[in-house]
Amino acid sequence: MNGEEKPSALIQWTPSRYNRISKYYDFVANLLFPIGKRGQLRILDGISEGCILDVACGTGSLLKLASQKGLSCYGLDTSAGMLSIAKRKVPEAMFRMGSFYEMPFPEKSFDYVVETNAVSGVEIDVEQVIREMIRVCKCGGEIRIADYTKPPRPTMLSRMLERVLIFVGDFAYDYVKIFQDLGYQAKVEQLGWNGMYQFIRIQKTS
Repeated sequence: MNGEEKPSALIQWTPSRYNRISKYYDFVANLLFPIGKRGQLRILDGISEGCILDVACGTGSLLKLASQKGLSCYGLDTSAGMLSIAKRKVPEAMFRMGSFYEMPFPEKSFDYVVETNAVSGVEIDVEQVIREMIRVCKCGGEIRIADYTKPPRPTMLSRMLERVLIFVGDFAYDYVKIFQDLGYQAKVEQLGWNGMYQFIRIQKTS
């Protein structure tokens, strides 16, 4: 994508794979990737009202935090196993199973459309996911992402981390460039991983 050739994934993060690990997902994610919690908290910082859609919501951890803030919560995922846990964790939220490339929601439905640690798989067409996130976001609303990405200044450590990501089936996409190519200027905050884990957001203007 964007002229960059992606390697083949050693692990394919398919819905069936997520179904198999859904019961253990929270434990493993918290153990191996604690910075993900920081991303979730940053995503929700400054939001006190409105309607939020979590794309690739998984087991609903972010939406549980969003519900505690009083937001109207919606989740979308491709895995029935992950959604079953999310529904128990956040019973007040509305969940749908469906494609990230053709989200089952009308245009301009949500004040906030977010994703964390979720669409970075090597096999994913991230640009199309972002196009859909923009489509279902209201004018004046925000797209917020916390995920692996290209660091502003690549180093030996960041290159090593990129190879580790590929080993586990993930890819460091350049979200800032994707948004720029779509006509949006992104605001970026580095959250960790030598600049490879970032909080990125845009406001939808039209």
